[in-house]
Amino acid sequence: MLLSILTLACAPSPVVNNYYTNVYEVGSDTGDGTETIPGAESDTGWQNIEPPNELVVTSTVAELALDPFATDGVVYWFGVSETQVAQMNDDWENAWYEDWYGAVYEVDDEGDSATGTDHLYIRTPNGNVADYGECQTNVVGQSSGVTWTSTTIPNLSLDSNEFVDDQYFNTEEQLDHIRLNNGGVGSMFGEPLALAIWDAAGVPVPRSSYAFVGGTPWQDEDLLIPYIAVEVYKPTFCVEHADYFGGGCSSIWEWYGYDISAGNVSSINQYCEVHDGCTTTRLTEFATVVDEYAYQTGFMAATEDYFDWDSFQTQMCLSWYAQTGDDYVHNLNNIVMTEGNDGKFRIHPWSMDINAGLAWGGAWTGMDLWGWSTMSMSCQYDAECWQETIDRCGEVLDLMETVDPANTLLPELYERLSSTMAPWGDDGGDGMIRSPDEGMYSTAYAFYADRVELARAELALYEMPTSGCGPWDTGCWDTGF
Repeated sequence: MLLSILTLACAPSPVVNNYYTNVYEVGSDTGDGTETIPGAESDTGWQNIEPPNELVVTSTVAELALDPFATDGVVYWFGVSETQVAQMNDDWENAWYEDWYGAVYEVDDEGDSATGTDHLYIRTPNGNVADYGECQTNVVGQSSGVTWTSTTIPNLSLDSNEFVDDQYFNTEEQLDHIRLNNGGVGSMFGEPLALAIWDAAGVPVPRSSYAFVGGTPWQDEDLLIPYIAVEVYKPTFCVEHADYFGGGCSSIWEWYGYDISAGNVSSINQYCEVHDGCTTTRLTEFATVVDEYAYQTGFMAATEDYFDWDSFQTQMCLSWYAQTGDDYVHNLNNIVMTEGNDGKFRIHPWSMDINAGLAWGGAWTGMDLWGWSTMSMSCQYDAECWQETIDRCGEVLDLMETVDPANTLLPELYERLSSTMAPWGDDGGDGMIRSPDEGMYSTAYAFYADRVELARAELALYEMPTSGCGPWDTGCWDTGF
């Protein structure tokens, strides 16, 4: 991640030169290695910024037939007042720094307290434009989060039908939520690459695409910033993958900080992602069984009626292979769990921008396979569960050797970024590629190019010892990596 802070140019700059740094600044690269530091700029007294001429409305929302994840280059242009942005910033700061709840992850408020746009113009790559009008919008995020000013690039969460009934980003799917992620920690490669790896392993993942975002808060009508548009876990995701869930989902939770335990059920349920509410009867039963059998032989057998171990073991192996350290297994963070119609609880991949060393210049590598969560560590205490996990990891590594992300998935993402051209302005012929992206590409390539070989050597050291060992017995389990 670049360590420089760059200034916002007074005149519209080429799209290629507007990029994030470790403090998420919108900036201008002079092209000769010279960088300037911004002074303190006030965001009061906004100009009356009008949308660019290229955003002339050509269709209704229904006629637009938007498929936000089918192709790259959709434009989201926010017409939002300074008052609304100030409230969004306050909501995020209160959630992140004080309450540790709510808008950190998701569009949170409803009714009069909800924040949003006056206009949200969406332009498809074929040039059709619709005005979604009032669209609920929140500033969200944890370590990648930042308030929305003229020189910062926030994460944004959108709900299309909070203010306008039955208005969807995709009417056929009734898709009403989208996350626009800034790539500020794991770069433009991190999250899409991890999702592609999980998808290659047969794990259902949120869809994603590369998008351009602009609007009034940046005080430059021509500015377009590359973002990552990501599908949100909602009941529509469960319908899309109905076979995986035994017909759909009855409950979805998205939370952080709490492990699966009967004493945490009420706290977890605060983060329900189903509009009509989640049920906790079976979750309480499951959590009670976890509490009773955790860190013991027979843990997997005791919980298998409640928990999809096949999916979890695959994802444990993928998380270790890709080094996604900011997840349930390794950090009790970015947790999404569903209760399927088949009665099984499943943990899902989410916010995996940190992987392969794509974070703050190389942080979050060297994670152990078992992590720190109750489900993963208790599996290690259970010889049957642990051996199944070791075997599954061997299969995952065989698959990744065939997939070869460094030479297939990663170059595909680079091609998508470099070939997605801005619909206006001068992108320098590089599409969405910005100055830090080349270095991040090299980091990811170097990691995945020899990851299978290194992981196989490490996996051999994770085999169950002849005498019983748990995760805390470092003398038995030190892999030397």
